[in-house]
Amino acid sequence: MPDHPCLSAFSAIAPAEHDPVVDASALTAAVAQWVTETILAAVDLDTAAPDQLIRTLTHERRHAFQSAGFYDRLPWTVTW
Repeated sequence: MPDHPCLSAFSAIAPAEHDPVVDASALTAAVAQWVTETILAAVDLDTAAPDQLIRTLTHERRHAFQSAGFYDRLPWTVTW
């Protein structure tokens, strides 16, 4: 949260209290950093490849993620 305060508008367990007030680029950067940190902390990288995990999770909305530059902000190359 300190690096990207716009993420404070989102919660996995409660409805958002307010909309994030930020441009698309800043929101994309924040989400990409959060996803990266979550994968590094929670995924056994010996058994799950991060690029394949991201490809599976974002497949249906990949065009929106691609157009926002999400994949370019990740430390892994996600190919289609």
